Amino acid sequence: MTVKHIDFIGDRSPANTALIVIDVQRAFTESSLFGIASAQSVLDNINGAVDRARELEIPVIWVRYQVRTEVGLGLTSKRYDVEDLHTGEGTEIDPRLHFLPTDEVIIKPRQSAFYGTDLEYLLRSKGIKYLCVAGVTTNVCVLAVVKDASERDFAVNLLEDCTAALPILHNDEEIMSANEVQSAAVNFMRWAYGPVTKYKETFDQISSNKGAAPVPAKQNSALVIIDLQKTFTQKSSPLSVENAEELIAHTNKLAEKARKKGVPVIWVKRQDRATVGPGVTASRYGRTGIHRDGGAEFDSRIEIKPGDLTLTKRRQSSFYSTDLELILRGLDVTNLYLAGVTTNVCVLGTAKDAAERDIQVNIVVDATASLPIVSNNETKLSSEDTQYAAVNFVEWAYGKLVNSSEIFN
Repeated sequence: MTVKHIDFIGDRSPANTALIVIDVQRAFTESSLFGIASAQSVLDNINGAVDRARELEIPVIWVRYQVRTEVGLGLTSKRYDVEDLHTGEGTEIDPRLHFLPTDEVIIKPRQSAFYGTDLEYLLRSKGIKYLCVAGVTTNVCVLAVVKDASERDFAVNLLEDCTAALPILHNDEEIMSANEVQSAAVNFMRWAYGPVTKYKETFDQISSNKGAAPVPAKQNSALVIIDLQKTFTQKSSPLSVENAEELIAHTNKLAEKARKKGVPVIWVKRQDRATVGPGVTASRYGRTGIHRDGGAEFDSRIEIKPGDLTLTKRRQSSFYSTDLELILRGLDVTNLYLAGVTTNVCVLGTAKDAAERDIQVNIVVDATASLPIVSNNETKLSSEDTQYAAVNFVEWAYGKLVNSSEIFN
């Protein structure tokens, strides 16, 4: 079977594109052990790409692989059995490159430039959708970055003539030549992640869109309703919020208002895996089964309609170890309305994580509820006081407070 690959370049223009140059540092361009044979020609091409990017006012982001020696090299560095490969002078950007002190630099502790860095935040803050990727080595760090970028829904274009690989040796025997490694790695990326082109044709295409009007970013909203499940809504549960029946009825009406306005409705519940522990947060309540079995089920009174989305989380925040961020990005959501329980724990946790992803946060105050805070059989805060404090925490740090009567009208 032949699979047709569609290379989405769409509205690619200088305004929404970045050039990322990976690990073109002295360990890979000067070292007698790891120096790339074609280093000078690759450096010349990278400089050509950098110069074209600057002409088009495309941001250039340099990546350096440098580990913290005080915490150990990590397994990926140890595999090469070279103590200073990712430390010291070898991690400096090759001085022959057209690097400027005003360029952005990402220092990564492992292979992918997305791991343990703020690269994704940097790209999204600049409105970047398309990445032109250059650097070394093609089959390791370049491939890792391309893969991670693609999984974050960035459109990736590999600049083939701005990349290079090393031969693969085993017991001093060459298993694959540098050319064979380069060819295989390039084709891996061409198959799975995006177009592979020469840098001149890539920047010529981007330049042709230089005068195109930028496509305005969509400003969509979504309603996320958190943890209206039996643990928090059934009267028989010791963790049931007050007036749960009224809260559910009110939330159902809110969800229907959202649907009529075309706003996606996402229902979230916490359900721990039966085969693993409940974690520190659930254990704090002294009832490790509160997020399992029947208590984790959605309350039968909530009205989940066709077209709604449901999400299962394992901890407090609706973003942690779930695909909520991917869902919101796929729906072009920039404005989030949060409802549900409990306001001071899971709603607050979700609000914090949304705000840190630069999503506008709105707490629907009259569609949320809290439990009293009790410690050693003493009530420290009533449910009303807890609710009051929680919504004010959100308003202070993360977003706005709204009432259901004010939205989706």
